[in-house]
Amino acid sequence: MKKDRKTVIYLSLLLLIFLAGCVAQKTSIDLVANEKKESLQEVSKSAVGCSSKSDFKEAIAEAVNKAKGKLGTNQPNFAYVVYVSEDNHEEIIDEVRNQIGPGVKIFGLTSNMIITNDCIIEAEDFAVGVLLVASEDINIGIGTIDLETALTPEDAGKTAITEAIKDAGKDASIKPKMILYMGTTKRGEENQIMDGIADIVGKDVPVVGGNSKDFSAKFHNNWRQFTHEENFNNGLIVAAIYTENKVGWGFESTFKITDKKGVVTKSDGFRIVEIDNRPALDVYDEWVDGEFYEKLNAGEFNSDEEEVDFTLVKGFTLLNPIAKIVRGDAGQIGHFATSPIPDAKDIEDKSISVYAQVVTGDEISLYRGTWEIAMNRVETIPRDALLRSGLKKGEGTFAVMAFCNGLKTILPKEELAKVSIITDDILGVPFIGAITAGEQGPIPGIRNVNANLIESVVLVG
Repeated sequence: MKKDRKTVIYLSLLLLIFLAGCVAQKTSIDLVANEKKESLQEVSKSAVGCSSKSDFKEAIAEAVNKAKGKLGTNQPNFAYVVYVSEDNHEEIIDEVRNQIGPGVKIFGLTSNMIITNDCIIEAEDFAVGVLLVASEDINIGIGTIDLETALTPEDAGKTAITEAIKDAGKDASIKPKMILYMGTTKRGEENQIMDGIADIVGKDVPVVGGNSKDFSAKFHNNWRQFTHEENFNNGLIVAAIYTENKVGWGFESTFKITDKKGVVTKSDGFRIVEIDNRPALDVYDEWVDGEFYEKLNAGEFNSDEEEVDFTLVKGFTLLNPIAKIVRGDAGQIGHFATSPIPDAKDIEDKSISVYAQVVTGDEISLYRGTWEIAMNRVETIPRDALLRSGLKKGEGTFAVMAFCNGLKTILPKEELAKVSIITDDILGVPFIGAITAGEQGPIPGIRNVNANLIESVVLVG
């Protein structure tokens, strides 16, 4: 019996030792896991936050604190901010600066929709999205100009980029790897602005971005552009990015080019009167196989009051936009879209109003598409950014997106809601996007252009 008791005691001691070891091992594993979690938080170099609280002070605080919380101990040095509001612009911008804090360069704009990794917010009284970047490997200089004060669009581009280069502590002999563009809708003068930028840095540096948008579906010039120091209603802000890290971009019209083409023989820049010496709308109707006049004459564009509803007209023309043809010095050919926005005068005169400038002598063609084709581009454009950068999913530091208001109009709401999920799944890095009113980006080998119906993505490693 004594021997049996000794055996039981011995086995009990072994069991206690084993259990103690398990507890110690679990504690050790928990500590390692917590250390890894804290370590991952500490090395996070960018983060996004968003909020749609109706009180703008509470919303800004929530969005900024979400982003700062994800950064851990890292201190941001750059912020990309998008907000949605009809009024209180000065108070909102002051509160953004106050919540983000000193020492952070801000690149900010208004829009009517905010897109981030974990939110897509539209049609709220107030909403805000904030991307914070905390990286010593990325040097961003910001330059601005009030376009009302510029002598010419070219001078505006030169002034803003020169200031951005200086703000980054560089000189013009050192080209930035990428330039972010954010301005005011000028319906084509943006091309001259980018000519001015090219005079300083050359035409091969990508200039990518979009114009700020106001709250409403239509344009009421109630937009804002702002930095950590300045506010504009009619401004230009550029950010020159210097880094040894990899950088990529995607910039693409959402539709397919057709073989229908001609030369503009009469235009004031924003209203095409003649194509190949014929009434422009007659030629356009032929290009779309007679569908435009057929729908117009059948009353398919009419409102309930039996008058032509030009919102319905635009619904057709945005799916069949004009493509402007551009050529490079070595014979390269490129295309970019300009939105046709016909009005009553166009129907009467058989002309076509366009949103991005088309002048006499320009070669034009026709894009055709569907919302399904447009939705496919939501996947291909961020993939283009990955491909051009040489990065894999999750390897970048941050990304920014410009998404055309016309493109937003084309997509069904349930499809538009997928943009955030698709982009996040492809890029795997914190990103922020805004609905824009005119987009800028490169046509490789030719030049940077201002276009419509575009999505763009910039990825910074």
